[in-house]
Amino acid sequence: MIEYPPDLPCWAPGAADYLASLLTGREFAWEWGGGQSTVWLQDKVRHIDVVETLAKWRKWIKERTSSLRVSVLRREILYPNYPTANLYMGPMLFLIDGYRRIDCLEFVKRYAQDGNIVVLDDALDYAEHLLDGPHKIRRFAQPHPHAGIPINHKKYGHLRNTVRKVHADTKETWVIHWTA
Repeated sequence: MIEYPPDLPCWAPGAADYLASLLTGREFAWEWGGGQSTVWLQDKVRHIDVVETLAKWRKWIKERTSSLRVSVLRREILYPNYPTANLYMGPMLFLIDGYRRIDCLEFVKRYAQDGNIVVLDDALDYAEHLLDGPHKIRRFAQPHPHAGIPINHKKYGHLRNTVRKVHADTKETWVIHWTA
């Protein structure tokens, strides 16, 4: 099992450093699935709206972040139906690392603009849904710490793409320069 440093996101090595090199501090972030990435990111962007379904993670994030920079949202409706009023004018950063990753990616495909940055964690599980674009993708990979372990949740058992079944032995984090 890989031990992640407590001050870094649980992404493949190199992804956080690369993303940090791209950020200007003016970005607004929209993150599905918060945690260490939220804490790490809060001082690197203007504001983060983090969608977290699980109460224990919402509490964990709120205890470790500034409410002036991070809004923790509880949404249990389908991800594509999230209100777009929270999408800001200006540079956007989209991070997908939670439940319903395919739906989140479909949302991003509808609303991302040229020049936005998109981070896909465990990207190999749903990358085939991204193949329609000339996006510049930087891939970071390592053996996956949860290889072969299905991710199941009783309440959300119907969720799309939350079971590591495609490439369960590899963790890939992709940082994408979005081209609209």
